Amino acid sequence: MQLIINASNLNLSKRLRRSLSNRIVKGLSKLSGRIRRVQVSITDMNGPKGGNDKQCQLKVEMDGMPSVLVIERRASIPQAIAQAVVRTSMVLKRKLSRARQFDRRATHLAVADLTSSPAINA
Repeated sequence: MQLIINASNLNLSKRLRRSLSNRIVKGLSKLSGRIRRVQVSITDMNGPKGGNDKQCQLKVEMDGMPSVLVIERRASIPQAIAQAVVRTSMVLKRKLSRARQFDRRATHLAVADLTSSPAINA
């Protein structure tokens, strides 16, 4: 899993970057085998004004599936990252579950078609 962290209007220390990387990798660890790339964009929306202005945008790319984009705003960077990771994990699990259900239905229908079609005598 490739992890890319970008920051706009913020200076992220090495320590904070490491902490955020660990939180993201740990939060998505159960799905890491399916994830190709995670792009994180962190922005201070209001600058020095304060408030719930730290935005975390998490974009996850998986093999064979559309990308997932989650945007979360909170008062602090760690809070925004934590909530974005939780939401991303839930979305990815739901998408994978639906994909598995679709695959099962398609396989079931294909087997039903094969068993119901008349035999061809050669």
